[in-house]
Amino acid sequence: MKRILLTVLGLILICLFIGCASEPGTPDINEQNTDETTDTGTVSDTAISTPAESQPSECVPDVITREIVSITDTTQTQNIDLPDVEEPFYEDRQYVYIFGNPISKYVIVEYTDGTSENVKDALEAGHVALYDLDRFGIQYFAEPKLIEDIIDHAESGEYATDEALEGFYSDEKYLYYFPSIRSQYVIVYFRDGTEMPIREALAAGTVKIRDLDWFGIQYYKEERK
Repeated sequence: MKRILLTVLGLILICLFIGCASEPGTPDINEQNTDETTDTGTVSDTAISTPAESQPSECVPDVITREIVSITDTTQTQNIDLPDVEEPFYEDRQYVYIFGNPISKYVIVEYTDGTSENVKDALEAGHVALYDLDRFGIQYFAEPKLIEDIIDHAESGEYATDEALEGFYSDEKYLYYFPSIRSQYVIVYFRDGTEMPIREALAAGTVKIRDLDWFGIQYYKEERK
């Protein structure tokens, strides 16, 4: 009889143990559902991506850059009578670039979109660079500019200036102003060791407005009415 009772008791204990092990509400951690319920439905957390992790979309440029097809000196194939004078056609901070004859309007740049323009306009607009002329065999030479430097001594704080616009130059299109009365302190230094105030240099034609841009001189311009 005792053996029977012990056997029954053992079976009861085994059943209790199995029931606890399979109790609902305690799933295995490796099978745990990580879905998150939102107002719009169920979204898996593995599908959520932060902005830093997202791949940025490819940016499509607004304007497609034209490619250069050719740069041609048409005077080489056309019977054009050219005067024997040099033609400056471009300049930067240090050099003036010169054709041996006045051919800039005959040197034609052609683009992949079928358009074309002369090389002087193309350089001014930034559509081509001097190395493009080199790779298409266009002949020119460079001469150092006379200007060594242009310094605005008022901008550096060396001199105090009155806070009023100062007109210092004009051409057929624009009036040019400094942000204060400072033209006497904007000095042009030449390679031969001489120097000149900017007003005088512009009036003498030894300096152009573009030179102020090359040397970072601040000014304003207003279109003539």
